[in-house]
Amino acid sequence: SFSASSLEAALCALSRLLTAGGMRLFQGIVASLVVFFSVSWAAQDKPDDLAAIKQEVAELRKLILSGVQQEKQGRRLLPEGWSKANSGEIVTTAYTDAATEILIAAEKTEQANVGTAMDSIWLILCGALVFFINAGLAMYEAGSAMDSIWLILCGALVFFINAGLAMYEAGSIRVKNTENVMTLVALNICMGGLMWYIFGYAFAFGGPYEFDEHGQKTLKHGGFGGSEGFAGSGFLKEDADGNMVGYKPDADGNATQAKMLQWFYRWCVCSIVAAFVSGGVSGRITLYAYAIYSMLMSFFIWPLIAAWTWGYGWMSKIGDVGFTDFAGSAIVHIPAGVGALAGAAILGPRDGRFDASRGREMYPHSMPLVVFGTFVIWFGWYGLTCGQTLALHTSLQAALAAQVATNVTIAAAVSGVMIFGMRYARTKTYDTKGMCHGIIAGLVSISAGCGNVENGSALVIAMLGAAVYEGCSCLLVFMKVDDPVDASAVHGACGIWGVLAAALFDWGKGFDHYNGRMGFHCMVTASKKTLTDPGCTDGIGGKAFGVNIAVMIVIVIWAGLLSGLIFWICDKAKILRVSEFVERNGNDKMLHYPARAYDLGRGKEAPAVVPPPII
Repeated sequence: SFSASSLEAALCALSRLLTAGGMRLFQGIVASLVVFFSVSWAAQDKPDDLAAIKQEVAELRKLILSGVQQEKQGRRLLPEGWSKANSGEIVTTAYTDAATEILIAAEKTEQANVGTAMDSIWLILCGALVFFINAGLAMYEAGSAMDSIWLILCGALVFFINAGLAMYEAGSIRVKNTENVMTLVALNICMGGLMWYIFGYAFAFGGPYEFDEHGQKTLKHGGFGGSEGFAGSGFLKEDADGNMVGYKPDADGNATQAKMLQWFYRWCVCSIVAAFVSGGVSGRITLYAYAIYSMLMSFFIWPLIAAWTWGYGWMSKIGDVGFTDFAGSAIVHIPAGVGALAGAAILGPRDGRFDASRGREMYPHSMPLVVFGTFVIWFGWYGLTCGQTLALHTSLQAALAAQVATNVTIAAAVSGVMIFGMRYARTKTYDTKGMCHGIIAGLVSISAGCGNVENGSALVIAMLGAAVYEGCSCLLVFMKVDDPVDASAVHGACGIWGVLAAALFDWGKGFDHYNGRMGFHCMVTASKKTLTDPGCTDGIGGKAFGVNIAVMIVIVIWAGLLSGLIFWICDKAKILRVSEFVERNGNDKMLHYPARAYDLGRGKEAPAVVPPPII
């Protein structure tokens, strides 16, 4: 037999080495094998000590069997009755340690027989089962953890778009309204977040869900809207021991994504919809009216659009093809664009906007803010688009996220250069603000198709998107609709173009095959699929284009009518627009504290302007 001291020293050295490398699985298997061979090769002349070893092996066997059951239930702590049940160790750690102890005891007593050998073989098999279960759970939980990191990071990037919008919109308007427009963006985040928590998430993604005859997830009750999850209900569960569980285990007891993860990421997306609108109505809308609009947008206007589409509602199954809008050209930007158009049209232009003699008054007061805000928006857009993979635990999802990031970069760059060139050709000046608008127009144009078009197609989509933006911007001026940041053209017109382009430029084979929301793979017909034929559905490209047109029309009507109705009611209630006196002197000086956004080195507050008495 082996020397006890040499075995113990070798095993301890191996244990330290493997533990340092984080290889508990391999360590446990090695310990099991050493237990088996050392006990089997030992002498057989001390039955009392042998009985004690058998008892320890039996106890360890119970641990392993109990551990297997608890692993299946998703509870990895030691089972009740084990001597270290409250130590916080997991089954595999205890198994390794206990196997080591038995090894040392067996070597010291040098006792074994065939029965002990069979016990050891059984122990090895049971232990290996636990380790492989544990390894699978660890990999599954690692994937769930990676998804959480990915979506929290992407959500934070999307949230950062609000900071970019605040800078971008503040720099685009007159200095006397700088503080006011930044307050609109901050107010939207706070009021919209409250509505999203209480109502919005439940309507959009609360469920309940079911699976249809094709195994596809679908929203119950006609797919119009969710009816669960109001005010965070069901986000946390309490187990039998009174502990809070942050996720709902699947049928095998494995960890899944927490509901709070989807809640956070989708809220970040929801928060920017009404924020885009604020730029189109800035400088003359009251905080009361905008707060009402922001709350209603996060309450049900956008959540129901999300439920119909991303929430597996009725639009996701329309025409047996479903819509294609990977990152929101239609779902996010059309509601923002038509909302800005409705608000700007009902509010009317700012004082002096279309007076040729006062044209210079309307210039952006800070181009550094405009450019900085544009870069922040571009930066945050990677979270808005890449995050729509909604997970990152497979190589396919990682490849799709990389494809999306590449398309977004190409589109923004191309569209910015296009607008810069067109403005120079028309005015013979370098229009920096126009280039910034063009960058965002490219981002909006590619959002729908960034996950199902080639890089070259992204370039063409952005070029045409730049032309769409420029034409609509000129049309707004011709119709005397005052939109200080061109939100209507950038988000509305380019959003419409983007959702149409996603179907037109889909990388499926011509108009015969179609990938759409499937990403790298074509949509398939199950009955056609064989080992050699992927079973791509034939002749659905045209149908997919028609579905996207229908989705676009529905969203325009829904968001446009409701936005217009809200602004119209506020106008009739005389709470929509600030007074002429406030508008002339500036919202910052009249309504905010401090009374100006910049000190400009004067070292004292600007004198307050006393409004005329209300008659």
